[in-house]
Amino acid sequence: MEQTLFEHRFWLQILGDHARFIYNALAPVELKDIAIAHSYINQYDQLLGQARMNEVNNLAQINKQAYDLTANLREYKLNLLDRLLFGQIKIGLTPTFINHMLNELEEYFKILIVLLDGKPVHLNWKNKTLLCVWIPCYIITPAARQAGESN
Repeated sequence: MEQTLFEHRFWLQILGDHARFIYNALAPVELKDIAIAHSYINQYDQLLGQARMNEVNNLAQINKQAYDLTANLREYKLNLLDRLLFGQIKIGLTPTFINHMLNELEEYFKILIVLLDGKPVHLNWKNKTLLCVWIPCYIITPAARQAGESN
């Protein structure tokens, strides 16, 4: 449960920050999008507050709310990217940066899918590519690699 709360606290903060980046980068004429981004800021901050309360009683509810909110944010970011590429929105973010924010969202989305399936969130040594991004491969001992391969 502690690992699940850790993941929520980490990713809800990140995605709330994404909403802040979008909010702050929108041109003043983009009133509808400013309101949408502000709404995402509030929703992620509220959900982060719940995750910080350390109450495992409502963990299933947080999982579901985070999934629904993140699915909506994903669609919104894709829509922003589409409009940006076709010159239909004024925003001070590059397509590459919006794509980067989408990639980060996808990482949390994978975790949420695992949580909604009732499985625990844990580090999988078999995912060496992802692991080597965060921990240089030379730090992972041969014994740790071998243990991961046998699971």
